[in-house]
Amino acid sequence: MHHARITALALLAAFCVGGTGCMSIFFHNDGTQSKATEQDGLHHIGVFNLVEFSEPVNLAERCPNGWRTVKTERGPLAILLSILAQPIYGPMTVGVGCR
Repeated sequence: MHHARITALALLAAFCVGGTGCMSIFFHNDGTQSKATEQDGLHHIGVFNLVEFSEPVNLAERCPNGWRTVKTERGPLAILLSILAQPIYGPMTVGVGCR
């Protein structure tokens, strides 16, 4: 009975992780739809994605000549962390492509 319960929980967890999927969102500034970003870093958010725990990305500082593309992404590890710590914490990777 104990093994059946653990197996059921493991299958449920695998379904939840697999069912969430990863996501990437690209923002393009000049009409060019490039997916290339040179500067990637983590951005930490939480409390139902309403609170930023890390500083917002300062595009003017990172790209003095203007930005071309901004990418926000949640990969498999970030999805897993989000599931385990939801709604408290959800990391994202943020990439910036400068002109």
